[in-house]
Amino acid sequence: MNSVIGVSSKISQISAIRAAQNSDSVSYFFYSINIMTSSLRVYTNMVRPSWEPMVVVNLLTNMVANCVVIFTIANYRGGAAKMKKDE
Repeated sequence: MNSVIGVSSKISQISAIRAAQNSDSVSYFFYSINIMTSSLRVYTNMVRPSWEPMVVVNLLTNMVANCVVIFTIANYRGGAAKMKKDE
């Protein structure tokens, strides 16, 4: 359930960036930190003798969604400047 909520919020963020055609007001920092903490949580779950696959899958799904948001931010960075340049 947590993964569904997290991914849906990231889909909303991606939609907002694409609609605005600009990501200048969105920071990479939060999503980068989220990827790092999720990867460490995956590691700590995997080294345990009795790890739960569903937890790891949820964390990996969250990491992929964060990577997509970061890619979208990078792709739309400087959108206002690009639009003015095209005019």
